[in-house]
Amino acid sequence: MAYAHARGVIHRDLKPANIMVGAFGEVQVMDWGLAKLLDTEPGEGLEEPRTAQQASEVGPRSQPGTVLGTLAYMPPEQARGQLDEIATTSDVWSLGAILTEILTGAPPYVAEQQSELRKLAADADVSGAIARLSDCGADPELIAIARQCLAELPGARPVDARALAKAVAAYVSAAEERARTAELEANAARIRVVGERRARRLAVALALSLALGGGVYLWMQRASRLRREEATKVVEAALTETNRLWREAKSDSTGEASWSLALGELATAEAAVAAGQANEATRERVASLAASLRSEADAAVTRIRRQRAEHRLSTELSRIRDEVEQSERKLDAAMARAFREFGIDLDDLTAEEAANRLRETDIATELGSYLDDWARIRRRARNSTSGEWDKLFDVALLVDDDSWRSRLRKALRIRDRKAILDLAKTAPIGELPAVTLSLLGTALTTIGEHATAVELLRKAQRRFSGDYWINRKLAQSFELVQPPRWREAATFYHAVLAIRPDVARARIDLSVALRELGDTEEADREFAAALTHDNGQECCLYLASKLTDVLHDYDAAIAVARKSLREFPDKNATVHYNLGCALAAQGKLEDAAKAFGNAIETAKTHPPAYNNLGKCLRDLGRTDDAEAVAPGMGAELEVKVLYGTYWR
Repeated sequence: MAYAHARGVIHRDLKPANIMVGAFGEVQVMDWGLAKLLDTEPGEGLEEPRTAQQASEVGPRSQPGTVLGTLAYMPPEQARGQLDEIATTSDVWSLGAILTEILTGAPPYVAEQQSELRKLAADADVSGAIARLSDCGADPELIAIARQCLAELPGARPVDARALAKAVAAYVSAAEERARTAELEANAARIRVVGERRARRLAVALALSLALGGGVYLWMQRASRLRREEATKVVEAALTETNRLWREAKSDSTGEASWSLALGELATAEAAVAAGQANEATRERVASLAASLRSEADAAVTRIRRQRAEHRLSTELSRIRDEVEQSERKLDAAMARAFREFGIDLDDLTAEEAANRLRETDIATELGSYLDDWARIRRRARNSTSGEWDKLFDVALLVDDDSWRSRLRKALRIRDRKAILDLAKTAPIGELPAVTLSLLGTALTTIGEHATAVELLRKAQRRFSGDYWINRKLAQSFELVQPPRWREAATFYHAVLAIRPDVARARIDLSVALRELGDTEEADREFAAALTHDNGQECCLYLASKLTDVLHDYDAAIAVARKSLREFPDKNATVHYNLGCALAAQGKLEDAAKAFGNAIETAKTHPPAYNNLGKCLRDLGRTDDAEAVAPGMGAELEVKVLYGTYWR
């Protein structure tokens, strides 16, 4: 569920019947028929709260009425039909309801009549569940998690499934630690009891010896020797087990728990030494082994935790790269957050400080490749001349000293056309990661070398056939070569959608390719399918951009942009901007200037719109008006690009 929430998807019908456990312990969430993308219009896919007459069932089956879901596990906002309130926190409430049933044997709402059940859900009356939780005998921490999930106000619950998973994991970790501590204390107590029992036997024997007289000294010597021998046997057994567990821990490169077991058995040996009378040689063995084991365990656990953190960072960066529909600003923020959570704040540290920290990892080269892609994202997300993205290239160059990749970074930094072409011809495709090959393909299309991009990306696609970006950039390159190769483009757009069927833009790309191939019926179906994955405005925005930049069908682009302005109340600066670009391409400069002005009015900070407005005004001979636009470009913009060409 954490993965689904990270993708902006909520389930809306979580309950025990929709959770399956496989033969190997894998957990699967079933029945996504009521799932909803959070970026759809509020309330899309939900109907009004139903009346009592429309109720049909109290049981666990999803209900077919106008309130979707199962009342016994339904959050109050869903039961009330408060459509704008339904979010990831709604699924969290349902997960808390499942936890409540695990702990108490019943869901939060229990009633014989459907109307009673609906009233409990709409009133958020969980008083019965809270009482049952208080009496269930579970750990207070786990009960607190369940109660927080069942909070009436969404803001009082964990924000999403990931936050809830962290809370449960923290509880499990603490419970395991308590259990281990109790086990060690029990071992020590058991050894103390054995020692005390032996001491009592000794006292009785001594009393008898004193009463009987004679041979007392010899008896005491023998008893002392026997105690030492017995204590030594106990310690030796613990040492043997400690060494066995130590060997297992060494062979388990990812198992922090294995080291905990070895240290636990060592503690048993130490407790036996403290409680008994082991000989001096055995005591020294325990002390020596303890020093070596603890030193090695500390190093191993530190390494395991570091590798685990590195794996989390790598996984998160890969996930961010797959957020194909997000804006560059959101991707930039997500990349910064991922590194910051890893413990490296690239915005606060100098390039040298950040590079030194990254070089300490086992994945420095991989992270360098992600820094390259982040530099591209930040360059687009922020003012491209601000230099904020440049630091990321500096860090990547310091982290990864490979000569070919260093030359690529330097070429990308200054957009050196000749160097990018030379690098494409010498690229070690069999060694480079997908993110670097994708980046090089993007650079080639940026400088207009579409045929070279096709050649490079075709080889990359054979190696990374399941990579979304390589397939999509290859399809786009087939569009851009002259003449366009629409059949190959359609083939690889199909591959893109096989990888990510939920991406609306890829369906629009395929729709355009099919239309160019003359298959208008299938093209219309793909565009209609795109609308089911995204709101209409975003689809129109992308289609207008595609018509202008790829097909150069400016009349169609203008029609799509104006349709978007008519039909969608939330005016988007990009709509006006796309309209202006298409009008400018037709030479309708007055209308284009007006569209760029509207874009600026909608989004005050839009450097491309300022540039294009200035270019229009200059081409219209209104030099003074053009110069007045310049301050809106930002103080850091290089003068040499000001109004020199139309930006896209």
